[in-house]
Amino acid sequence: PRLAEAFARAGYQTRGLVANPVLDGKAFGFGRGFRSYRNLAKEYVERAVNAVPADASEITRDLARWIPTARNRPFFLYAHSLDLHYPYEARAVEGRPAPGPGASESDLYDSEIAYNDQELGKVIDGLKSLGLLENTILVVTADHGEEFGEHGQNRHGHTLYQSLLHVPLIVRLPGGDRGGARIANPVSLVDLSSTLLGLVSLPPLPESDGFSLAPLLRGKDGVRPLPLFAEQISSDAALYAAREEKFKAIETIAPETTSMAFDLSKDPGEKTPLQTL
Repeated sequence: PRLAEAFARAGYQTRGLVANPVLDGKAFGFGRGFRSYRNLAKEYVERAVNAVPADASEITRDLARWIPTARNRPFFLYAHSLDLHYPYEARAVEGRPAPGPGASESDLYDSEIAYNDQELGKVIDGLKSLGLLENTILVVTADHGEEFGEHGQNRHGHTLYQSLLHVPLIVRLPGGDRGGARIANPVSLVDLSSTLLGLVSLPPLPESDGFSLAPLLRGKDGVRPLPLFAEQISSDAALYAAREEKFKAIETIAPETTSMAFDLSKDPGEKTPLQTL
């Protein structure tokens, strides 16, 4: 079962708007439950996977057309930009010039973040102008971070260090309830579906591994059970990670077998393994 299917069964309008060819609507079933599902990557088939031009601005334009048509019924919307994938573009935003020639990948990545932040602001302004923001749950997150040589690797898809796993998770409740509160307990992206369904009083997906963060977001006592898990599987590597509150272990099973453990409270950059087996 998919999250969009649960919302569709509950009477929500459902819209998917993505720019990632991996999120194909049919091949992996990501389109299930969405009444409309648009993949911008399919519209630029002659380009490289990560070279859809300025997809955040096209997402903004698309939503400016779609949201007013959906305003009279509850809706579930999933929008996924790919601008923050390599090759990073030099983006100029209001009050911040584009990085110049010779800029580092890190500076270019920062400009992409600023550009996506600006476009997200336009979506929020649109919700506000339609009178929808104060009755909308807004979630901002990411599927992974990027590396810039911290552990000898760049971009993503090679390791399971915190520079890749520690992604933003920002939840704005209707009316800005408990705005500015921070939950320090580590959580997982696998919790998102149960959390969103819990916030609108719908049951979790059958056999879901996620934990609803809805009570924590509403200020109730409790913590998310640990440990958390992550994996990285590719044609040249297979790694797994597990994390408790302070400690984290990474096990590589291919191309070589290694195990490492870190105390994140003392070594958040994962520079010094506690043990190497």
